[in-house]
Parts: sequence; C-alpha cells; structure tokens
Amino acid sequence: LDASSKAFNELGSAMNAEAISLGWTSGGYSTAAHPGGGAAMGSSPDKGACDSNCRVYGTDNLFLAGSAIFPHQPANNPTLSIVAYALRLAKHLGAS
Repeated sequence: LDASSKAFNELGSAMNAEAISLGWTSGGYSTAAHPGGGAAMGSSPDKGACDSNCRVYGTDNLFLAGSAIFPHQPANNPTLSIVAYALRLAKHLGAS
C-alpha cells in the first residue's frame, strides 16, 4: 500500500491534481479498494491472458475465476460480477 500510495501521489503531482483520495491509509487496510486485473480477459493472446471462457491462452486445462480476469476495474464493488463469472465458468466446465 505504501508503494501504491507513493506512485499515485507522483502520478497526481505530474497531472497537477488538486486532490488525491486513495481510500486507504499507510499501515492499514480498507474495504474501499477492490484490487483486480493482472490476468485480463481478451479476445486474443496479445490482448489478454485468458479467453471469454476464462481459459488461459496456451494452456488447455487452466481456468481463472476471480477479479484477475477483469480488463479494467469497475467503480463499485465487483463481488456480483465475480460470482457471475464464476457461475458462467462452472457452467462451461460442466458442459465440457
């Protein structure tokens, strides 16, 4: 969190931001942050880490369930989206 705070503050300064609100404090955690991404869904291997069925490109039997597949982070709590993708993946795997 400290490293993220520093990076966000540097970015804000470079953009001449008047105020920066991160939703967390140094040394603490907050429910205001919804981390995700890192293995985004994309239409091809050069645009993402997994396909629309959450299968990792280049690996036949590796699927992702969770917010890692989001190509961008929503502004609100992603729990229902995560559940919907997990249920969709379960249906897909059950049909295989």
